[in-house]
Amino acid sequence: MIVRQLIDILTRPPGRVGAIAALGCLGLSVLAADVAPSPAPAEGEIPKSVFTPGGKDPFYPEANAPEPPAKGATSAAKREVRRDLYAYLKITGFIHSRRPQVTINTTTFVAGDPPLEVKLIVPNADNVPTPQKALVRIIEIREKSVVVNIEGQTQPRELFWHEGR
Repeated sequence: MIVRQLIDILTRPPGRVGAIAALGCLGLSVLAADVAPSPAPAEGEIPKSVFTPGGKDPFYPEANAPEPPAKGATSAAKREVRRDLYAYLKITGFIHSRRPQVTINTTTFVAGDPPLEVKLIVPNADNVPTPQKALVRIIEIREKSVVVNIEGQTQPRELFWHEGR
C-alpha cells in the first residue's frame, strides 16, 4: 500500500519535490520498522546510578582513576597557604604636606594612625586569585618609600614608590 502511494506521488507532474519528500518518508518508514522500541520504565521508578570508588571514568576508561582520599585527609583547597602579603601591597600615590599621606592599593593612610583594612588579591592553594583583606599600619612615610606593618606578619617592611608603573 505504501509503495503504491509512493508510485502515485512520483508519477505526478511536479515530481521532483514530491519525489524527494516521498523518498525521505520511505527511508524513515524503513528505519522505523528496523528499530525495536525500548522497554518503558515502570511508572514512578527512576533508575539509580551507582558509583564505586576507584571505578572507571566513562569518558577516559584507559586512565588510572585516583584513589579516594583517606578519612581525615585535607585537600589542597582546605590547606592554608602562608603568603608574603607585603608583595601584594603597592604604593599608588603620595601627598607630601604638613601631614604626609600615602595611598596603598586603594586606601589612603597617615603615619601613626591606627591600622586600616586594605583589599588584596592573593592566590589561594590552587593558585586561584582570591580577594582578601589585611590590616595595615603605616609606621613612617619617607620621600619615596613607606615603612609598613601588616597585622599577623613578623616584621615591618619598607615599600618603595616606583614611578611610571
